[in-house]
Amino acid sequence: MMKRLLLSSVVFLAWIGMLAMPVQASQPLTKEPISQEELQYVEEAGTYAVRLQIRDGNVTEERIIYVTVTFPRTIVSEVYQEAIDAYDFELTNADIGELSEVQLIALARAHAWSTYDGHEIAIASVRTSNSASGYLVSFATELGTSITVNARVVPEVIFDDAKSYYSSGFGVLQEYTFVVVTVLIILFLVVPLVLITILYFRSQRLYKETEKLLYEE
Repeated sequence: MMKRLLLSSVVFLAWIGMLAMPVQASQPLTKEPISQEELQYVEEAGTYAVRLQIRDGNVTEERIIYVTVTFPRTIVSEVYQEAIDAYDFELTNADIGELSEVQLIALARAHAWSTYDGHEIAIASVRTSNSASGYLVSFATELGTSITVNARVVPEVIFDDAKSYYSSGFGVLQEYTFVVVTVLIILFLVVPLVLITILYFRSQRLYKETEKLLYEE
């Protein structure tokens, strides 16, 4: 009886200890497993879970392996087992002071990931500096894996005053278009109405003259 009580106490304490232990949840993968055929059409750099069909005689076994797809600009860190990728983009001089780090990341389509299992890694820092064509924008992870892209400066589309508006030629074109449309409206609407009015009064005049001649006879 005493042995049973001791055994029950040990099992109960072990169960309590398991409940008290912290549970470390694994970080979810960002991409579902894909087939070897689908891997050929991947257009974004990353580490993908790929399903492999391994046949041993009459038995077919499915395994998951991780394949890292890179492009010429992709930076891979073998030391930290992570990679980062981004693209050049365009902006105006006014944008560089107003865009947040999140917006710059979105414009450059910058993203980092683990080459071990493909899960996404946060971009910890975004830095900008001047360049000949505009700006250089650098993205880096917390461990220091970084990539730098070009942000080309393009002219602003919005015009600040009437002078620049018309000097661009766009205002002149709009004014010319307005004149042409106005003339067409006059030709196709006003002129027919004027002709109809003239014909109406002329017909009324002829009717009265004809009626007068008939009564005189």
